[in-house]
Parts: sequence; structure tokens; C-alpha cells
Amino acid sequence: SRMDVEFEDHGPDCERMRITEFLDIPGQDNLTPLARLEKYAFSDNIFNRQIIARGLLDVLRDFSSNEDDFLTVMEIVVKLSEDAEPSLRTELLEQIPQMAIFLQESRPNFPMAFSEYLMPIVLRYLTDPNNQVRKSSQEALLMLLDQDLVDQTDIEIGRAH
Repeated sequence: SRMDVEFEDHGPDCERMRITEFLDIPGQDNLTPLARLEKYAFSDNIFNRQIIARGLLDVLRDFSSNEDDFLTVMEIVVKLSEDAEPSLRTELLEQIPQMAIFLQESRPNFPMAFSEYLMPIVLRYLTDPNNQVRKSSQEALLMLLDQDLVDQTDIEIGRAH
């Protein structure tokens, strides 16, 4: 899959390590994995933010059993979606269809989470100033339609907001 290729450009040691293992490393900061996630997601360092964006599917898997943690992760996704860096917005978009599939399979309250948090990001990015982001959002939307995760009415409703 495309995601595996993405990790390889940061050297072999980083490649096999799941983001959540990275968040579990006992550091100097005594933060919980979730607090550490927030710290990296809101870091001034673009590389830290990219690591988080790239690992969002794993993060979602690991934190989705607890309602509060799950909502925190969703808020982080929204915050990352407002990032000024186009490459990060593109990265995030590439994760959204996979996150949507995961949510549909494992979360009974999927429609709420997806339509409230993820779908607005995709729709907003359709008119993003950056060309690559717009292209990625169209691709993401096609994947979502293809997987029957959204239908035309979702898109109409979203556009009307």
C-alpha cells in the first residue's frame, strides 16, 4: 500500500515503528501517550506534525476504545487539518479514507464521528488554495464514494454548510 512507501524515506529504523510505540516511549516529559500526541501534533516542528498526520490511523486504532480519548484524537485531526503547511494537509487527506473505513468497521457511532469531523475537512479542502491539496481532496472523496462511505447527499449537505 502507499502508506508503507511513505515511511521509507525516513530511514529503516523509523519505518517499522508504529506511531503509537513512538508515543509510548518513556521520555523526560512524564506525559501520557495522548498528551504526547497533542504535544507533537501542535509542535512548531513540521516534521513532528507530519509524523502524527502520517500515523493517524494507528493512533485512532489505539485510542478509539475510550470515548474521551477518541474525541481528543478527532479534535487533533481537525486542528491538524488547519495546518498552514500544504504537504501536511495533503498527508492528512491521504489518511482520511483509511480512517473512515476503520471507523465504519469498528465504531457503531461512525456516522457522527465521520460526518462531524472528517467529512467537513475533505469538503473544505476541495476549495483549498493549494493545488495539490485540492487534487488530494478529490481523490479522497472519490475513494470515500467508491467505498460507499459517503453518498451524494452527504456532499450536497456538506457543501451547503
